[in-house]
Amino acid sequence: MSVYRGLVKVVKGARNAVSHVSCDPLILDEKSKAYTYPHNQVDEPTATVTHEATAGKISEDQLFYLQSRGLSGNQAKSLIVLGFLDAVIPKLPEELAYILKKVITLEFKGVG
Repeated sequence: MSVYRGLVKVVKGARNAVSHVSCDPLILDEKSKAYTYPHNQVDEPTATVTHEATAGKISEDQLFYLQSRGLSGNQAKSLIVLGFLDAVIPKLPEELAYILKKVITLEFKGVG
């Protein structure tokens, strides 16, 4: 389960402040759930505050495509999850990024 609870507070006087929050969870199985509870407090009329949330599953088309290229089902899922995290992983410390990639790979091999 993934839960996002966030507060964006724009105080009066923060002229032309801009905030955009995006929540994009990946649903990996039928039991997984994702919830977002944004809370925006905007006390400045010139501010722009937005929030969006989209939840997606690993598509059967993606799995089929990768499997038709010789990957196993678990290898395909691992690759899709790592691709989903592609924007986040480079921002992590190098050791943590390596460990995260390794854990995801092992999880989909059935070791985790």
